[in-house]
Amino acid sequence: MDGQFRIDSLEVFARSVGAITITNHEVDIEFPKDRRGLGDYFDVGVKLDTNGQPIAGVEVYLTYDATTLEIADPDAPFNVLVKTGYTTKESPSSGVLISSDLENLDYEDFSVIITSGKARGSRSIIKNFDKAAKALTVDPPFLTTDGTPVKLGKGIFFRIDRSMKTGVEMGDWSPTVNANASLAAGELDFSAISTGQAAESFSANQPFLFATFRTIAVGNANINFSFAEGRKTVVIDAEGEKHIPHGPSTVLIETIKKETTTLSGVVRLQGRKANHSDTVTLELRKPGSMGHYPGYPAPDSPAAGIDTDPVAPGIQLVTSADGQFTLSDLPSGRFFLTAKTSHHLRGQNGQTEKIGGRDVVVNEKTMGRIVAEYSWVSKGTEDR
Repeated sequence: MDGQFRIDSLEVFARSVGAITITNHEVDIEFPKDRRGLGDYFDVGVKLDTNGQPIAGVEVYLTYDATTLEIADPDAPFNVLVKTGYTTKESPSSGVLISSDLENLDYEDFSVIITSGKARGSRSIIKNFDKAAKALTVDPPFLTTDGTPVKLGKGIFFRIDRSMKTGVEMGDWSPTVNANASLAAGELDFSAISTGQAAESFSANQPFLFATFRTIAVGNANINFSFAEGRKTVVIDAEGEKHIPHGPSTVLIETIKKETTTLSGVVRLQGRKANHSDTVTLELRKPGSMGHYPGYPAPDSPAAGIDTDPVAPGIQLVTSADGQFTLSDLPSGRFFLTAKTSHHLRGQNGQTEKIGGRDVVVNEKTMGRIVAEYSWVSKGTEDR
């Protein structure tokens, strides 16, 4: 290779007398066009169209916003698509996927990404495949958008990817992945050289290469091909010349927050005519549970910042002079809310209804339980 680059034009041209005629080469990026939720995993596909001409190699250099996106698996950032399908039977646990679409392949250590339903965006690694039951066992378990384990029902779409690693040949191609040293800068590099004749052409109908990303911050992020000096995306022809392809070079990924709910209420303390401010322990309790819901608040959420004693069960906070409080980033589901101070017995709301602005009253004469003033079914609202 002489290191010279040719920028392909839209017309057909001849390189030299008696040589093969080369048409333009084109690259493109395929990506999920709907907005990503915070913490979602998703695949971005790299398409290459050589217009029927065989090539000897390809070098792909991607640049992305590392403040908003991260690579799902730094040790194996690139992959190839093995299978898409949908679940055909209810799973027995959050660590199992059942589908008659699964073929008798060795799926161990392949990755699964859920692309629909409550677990959309969840990614897991296959640990075992039961061919008779058509069931995959994975670790970690599949998670909902709020981070709780979920069993997959029927009709959930998924994709299975196989990692592409340096030195692990794929057909007639020997790939090289250079990622770890540059991921913090948002740079991801891949090259593949033919181990035999330059006998393979690529069609833009399907991506030949995928990179799996995860959203880590709210906002917009670009993923694009690099054509900068030293990181030029190129295809290599049979004679070793490098061609700079044309085509769309940038995609925009939009990330939004997970569904959240904010609840405001009042804790009035019996025996006080004014100034109901006090340190109050609030607990979310699932029906039938006697303790605080362990998934709330998430350690890295804004709601965790109001807890004055993260070690103690529940949320410890200081109410305002009229007893008001606000809880944010509430999980979805049905809960009771309890409130207690050091000088009053625990009060708990009772019947289930939608979020409202009524009071939770701590009453020292009701032995820790009062007639319901309100509770709620939390319904998420998407915030930018």
